[in-house]
Amino acid sequence: MKVLNRIGEGLGRIGSGMKKIGCAIGRRAKKHKVLTLVLVLVLGAGAFLSYRSWSAVRAVSGKMAYNFVRTTTLTKGSLSDSVSTTGTVGSANTSTVSYASSGNGSAAPKIKTVQVAVGDTVAAGDVVITLDTADIEESIAKEKENIADEVASAQDKYDTALAAYNKAVATAENYESNVATAAASLATAQTNYNNAVSSVASFQTTYNNAAAAQEAAGNAYNAKLAAYNEAVSANNAAQAAAAADPANQEFSAAASAANATMNTADAEQQNAKAAYENLVQTTAAAQTALNNAKSACNYQNYEQAVNTAQNSYAQARSALDQYEKTVETCTSTLKQTKETLTKVSSSDALESLQEQLAACSLKAETAGKVTALNASVGSTPNGTLATIQDTGALKITITIEEADIHEVAVGMSCYITTDATANAISGTLTQIDPVANQNGSFGAEVTVNDADSGLLIGMNATVEIVKSETEDCFMVPIDAVGTEEGSSDKFVYRKTGGSGADSTFEKVTVTTGASNDYYIEINAAELTEGDIVRSSADLTQGVEETAEEQTGVLGLGSLFGGLFGGQSSGQGVPGGTPPSGNGAMGSGNRGNGGNGGTPPSGGMPSGGPGGQG
Repeated sequence: MKVLNRIGEGLGRIGSGMKKIGCAIGRRAKKHKVLTLVLVLVLGAGAFLSYRSWSAVRAVSGKMAYNFVRTTTLTKGSLSDSVSTTGTVGSANTSTVSYASSGNGSAAPKIKTVQVAVGDTVAAGDVVITLDTADIEESIAKEKENIADEVASAQDKYDTALAAYNKAVATAENYESNVATAAASLATAQTNYNNAVSSVASFQTTYNNAAAAQEAAGNAYNAKLAAYNEAVSANNAAQAAAAADPANQEFSAAASAANATMNTADAEQQNAKAAYENLVQTTAAAQTALNNAKSACNYQNYEQAVNTAQNSYAQARSALDQYEKTVETCTSTLKQTKETLTKVSSSDALESLQEQLAACSLKAETAGKVTALNASVGSTPNGTLATIQDTGALKITITIEEADIHEVAVGMSCYITTDATANAISGTLTQIDPVANQNGSFGAEVTVNDADSGLLIGMNATVEIVKSETEDCFMVPIDAVGTEEGSSDKFVYRKTGGSGADSTFEKVTVTTGASNDYYIEINAAELTEGDIVRSSADLTQGVEETAEEQTGVLGLGSLFGGLFGGQSSGQGVPGGTPPSGNGAMGSGNRGNGGNGGTPPSGGMPSGGPGGQG
């Protein structure tokens, strides 16, 4: 027992020192990752010491008695891991209505009408406020009088040019009609002529062939005639030579040969002449047949009609081309006179006045609801006169801590809650600032997905940015899962019988999956919905102490009480801490345990009252 007393005293001193750390951690509960790391280290040390102390107790007493046992009933649900932050509801589409001064030093016109009230719904382009335009309209009238003479002269020139243009266009249209008529006539004449050509085509071919044969025969006859004439000349020369020297036998033989050649050439030219004269008769007959065929189909009339139609079309086309130049000239003149009229019809002063007149109708740039109005009839417009916000398109302006910035991304789903709305509202993370603000956090925006969310502009909202979400799974408090000593195997204790502190449990090996700061997914073939699982795999939780063992265990109570008890002696962790279902031990002698924590949205039921210190 002396050993246990020393252990108890040592633990008590550790607990007393950890009390201050616990308070500090409690004040910075939002930094849950840092808290988790500290808790792991401290609880690890505490678990080791408590195990040594508890082992001593068990060795002395020979048994364990439980004052309480926390349990969790297995049900399937959604397990999400998220980053929590807060922000303010605003409109995704906001515009303002204000008066833009002319900048010429003149006083702004007074407000004439205010056509909306706070809460009214407007469409883009609706007139919200009108200003008194009497002075501006009077100035416009005077300016128009000043330029009236120039406008009248320019108008006369424009009217003349317009009349000339209209006449030219009308005349050109008549010429276009003439061209179209001539083209139609030409097409008809050409068709009739083509038909006539087709009807005499065979006669034309016969004539063409006969004429070609006649021409060839004529060429052949001319050639034979030329050869005959040459033979005559040669024969005359040979005969003269033989007559001059009768004794010369060679001359006599040559004269005989030349005479024979001449006779042969004469016969050939006579034959060629006869063939030619025959073809002349054939060609003449073909020509007569062709002429008769042309007469029969009015060929000459159709040919003449085509020629006449071609001439008429050419004349109509030439007239149109010429008058199109007149139209171009009239168009250019009309353009110049119109530009002159436009130029003299206005002036910089008049344009400025007209712009001022248009600016006196103040319109809504976007559709939405009027949420602020700073205008009254008769007053001078100053600053923002109306604010219009789209209450159906809302966003939450939030900040994300530096420690969480790399765990979130645009497009992640979000859950939005407020004190004024009953259920979580769907949202989407749509913007993250690329640069941190002066506090080291990052601005971001969450778009509200539901147009009828019940949120109002200006509400304070809590936003859970969902990093991951596992559907239809068994989940238990993280403390419910234990690790086999010397192994990485995980297990839970499933209830097999008994009730309350007398419940009995069996160890079931499980695999784990997704987790968040409070819960973890478990899987095992033998686990079914409705099974009851011990909320802590630490069997020392809920152990009842005997009088003689109390001193040693009190040191452990002081340790956990110092860590979790905060400033209030004997009090455990208040509700809202990680909902493992186990109340934290209080500090001091026999201090009351803390209340069971409240689970996050979609989590497990709250635990019962905390254990005694």
